[in-house]
Amino acid sequence: MNWDVAAALDKQVWGQGFPAPLFSDEFIVKLQKVVGERHLKLSLQKADDHTGRMIDAIYFQQATFLPTKVHIVYELQTNEFNGRQSVQLNVRHCIPIE
Repeated sequence: MNWDVAAALDKQVWGQGFPAPLFSDEFIVKLQKVVGERHLKLSLQKADDHTGRMIDAIYFQQATFLPTKVHIVYELQTNEFNGRQSVQLNVRHCIPIE
């Protein structure tokens, strides 16, 4: 999960019959808030990463808060907002971990 890989994926042409690659991993939800009235903006930490590194994520059409530990299927993307570039996960599926 780094800028170079996400930027390379963003440059490709994805579409019907040729979907963007999906990744999956377990995460700890550190922060979450509803944006645009129906999307979750998340700050996640990989469950096996003890460095404290956080990664941003967006979960479209999901306004219900997630539990603390989740297994997420996502697309890796770049995000540019207010002049800041970062890697962002676009959450496609989320499964709670008990």
